[in-house]
Amino acid sequence: MLAAGVALSGCAPADAVEALVATVKSGAPDARVSMLLQVPDEALVLGSEFDEAPDTDYFVEQASYELPVGSLLYQDSDRFATVLMPGATSDVLIALATLDLDSGVVATVMERAVEDASRYCIYDARANDQVIIWVESEMTQGKWKVYGARFEGGVRGEPFLLDSGGAGYEAPQLCVHGPRVYWTVMPDPLGAASAEDSLLKTASFVSLAAGAGAGAGAGGVARDGQDLVRTLYVSHGRMTTCPQAADGIITIVPRVNTDAVRYQMTALHADTGQVADVALLPSGLRLSDCVHLAGAFSFCIEANYDYAGGLRYFGTYQQLQDGNVFYANKVPSSPPVSSGGCLMIKSTKNVVGFDMARRRFFILDKLDDSADYGDVLAGSGLRQRLVVYTTVTSRTSAESSVRVRVFRPA
Repeated sequence: MLAAGVALSGCAPADAVEALVATVKSGAPDARVSMLLQVPDEALVLGSEFDEAPDTDYFVEQASYELPVGSLLYQDSDRFATVLMPGATSDVLIALATLDLDSGVVATVMERAVEDASRYCIYDARANDQVIIWVESEMTQGKWKVYGARFEGGVRGEPFLLDSGGAGYEAPQLCVHGPRVYWTVMPDPLGAASAEDSLLKTASFVSLAAGAGAGAGAGGVARDGQDLVRTLYVSHGRMTTCPQAADGIITIVPRVNTDAVRYQMTALHADTGQVADVALLPSGLRLSDCVHLAGAFSFCIEANYDYAGGLRYFGTYQQLQDGNVFYANKVPSSPPVSSGGCLMIKSTKNVVGFDMARRRFFILDKLDDSADYGDVLAGSGLRQRLVVYTTVTSRTSAESSVRVRVFRPA
């Protein structure tokens, strides 16, 4: 189902609350609608007032692994993490691999781009226990292609070309959930297509038989995957944030179609695309990250907005069941992760956890030889295991590495 109807067209210029809610309900009658248009200071639950606790009360380190410098990790599975790492040869910029979180084994999924590897390189990727999606980019001309495949037992199935674009459109942002992959199509705000709609697209691999298909490093031409693709949501204007998947929900932050620039946090059922939850934001307020966790939105603001009431400061916020809003005054640098019953936040230098039930916080122990920015959260959404990584910088450049640590709840 195309969910464009939830974009709030036809509202009065004053954006009256009644008109906003009525229009949302007309396009998504089964959605829960909440409003963060005016959050008073007294409604904030401040993480700065929580009591500090030792991190060992919450997490125990299971394993530590080393990867080549420059590696990036994305954890969409509790069995492995997707790794973008330097190519093995001088003519390959990026290779795609997985890191087994139990054994530390690094398995190459793709040594190079599927098609025209002399011009295209692997740009981004996400994978879970069922599917994989990746973007290949021809950076000199701004061209990109989106591919997807089945991904079971660490084996990539036959690749399908799902989408492509060029100058005027940004490289897509990705997420995965179950047997489905998701990506954005958004115009460059300074390009020729700047006035075009932004799209969230999806492709389902649920009906395709598993199979090895093209192995690691294989080239060849991918199959046309247009029959697998559908547009899940249309935003009449640029969306903010990368789409996030958690607990059966895909979270996006599209534009509200009003005279003023306004955004709405939007939770879509991953299987059907139906809108489940919407939260309206103050006019002009932009989010850097957002994910729907445990029936509520968790979101990050990277700047200060003096007109946005209780949401006027940078930090991470989460809607609470009692109608209040949790606030952590840490500069956010990635979406929050829910793990071990805690909300995990990456601030400027530390990974910090917040225990809402006990009103406690803790700082994950940082390695002495890590980079100044400390650990980075590899996971997104709801994760049973917590995975962080950092660049170890205290050695010679030839011995430097990316160190990955895997934690389980205490």
